[in-house]
Amino acid sequence: MNRDKEKRYLNSVLKKINSNKRPIFTRLWFNYVFWVIGGVLFVTGLRLFEKGSINIWGIIIISAVVGAIIGILSIIQAAERNWPILKKYFDQESIKKRIEELDT
Repeated sequence: MNRDKEKRYLNSVLKKINSNKRPIFTRLWFNYVFWVIGGVLFVTGLRLFEKGSINIWGIIIISAVVGAIIGILSIIQAAERNWPILKKYFDQESIKKRIEELDT
């Protein structure tokens, strides 16, 4: 990893350690809204398929995209829920020291 990338990464970790702001993904209402949107997309695709507007590949693509987004959001939510446990094990002083080393 080059110096600029390492510095950006360390700064983002330091910012995350010091932040108490909850990401939007971890809020309860987000899951409900997303599931409704995903369901509407899927039902809309089925209706279009029944009318002959799209073929089976359209249904497959819609389902795959919605499924991929659900999977990605599940991983992000799990990481965000576990972050408060992990962040106490990061040594902020050593991160700041490394950032200073990269600046020189």
